Formats: sequence, structure tokens, C-alpha cells
Amino acid sequence: MRNLAIVVVVASLFASTAAISVKHQRRWTEKFDVSLVQLAEQGSADPVRAVIQVRSGATDRVMSHLVAQHGLKPARANASDLIVVQLPGSLLRSVAAEPDVVHLSSDQSSR
Repeated sequence: MRNLAIVVVVASLFASTAAISVKHQRRWTEKFDVSLVQLAEQGSADPVRAVIQVRSGATDRVMSHLVAQHGLKPARANASDLIVVQLPGSLLRSVAAEPDVVHLSSDQSSR
């Protein structure tokens, strides 16, 4: 009986961990335009020009993070709280995971 209880506890831990992981994964994909989801999932090294919408007042913080942590060269867009940056597709998921990032979309003006 004791072994059964241990198995139930361990199984519950695995199930809750999986549920949290799926919820987290769903959260980052919701930040992308449809055109970027596949690139983010592939983790391609090909460069992508993206527009990043950030929380109000977080533009400088996110720009500093992109430079310091990823070596990118972000630029402010004409609208407030928007950043334009060229980055490898492999970084899209990492950028989306930032709490100050609200949305990422492909920069269509570069095409």
C-alpha cells in the first residue's frame, strides 16, 4: 500500500509538471504572428526582421537586454513601445519568453 502511495505521488508530480510546461509553451506561442510561429519552433539560424511590441515603458529595458544578452542591434520604431530588430529565428522563442514582450510580428516593410 505504501508503494502505491509513492507511485501516485510521483505520477501526480509528473502530471503537474507536464501541465505547467504545456501552459508555458502555449503562452509564448500566443505572442507570435502566424508567420513567425513555425520559424520559432524550427529554431532556424536564418535572420528574421521582426517588430517587437513591449509593455508600456519597457522599450529601453528590452532594447538593452537585446544588446547585452544577444548582441543584437535593435532600433525604435515610429510608434512608441515598438522595436524593430533583425535576429536569428533561433532567438525568437527566447525573446517571446521575456515578460515585457507583448507581441512579435514579421516586419513586412523589409520585403
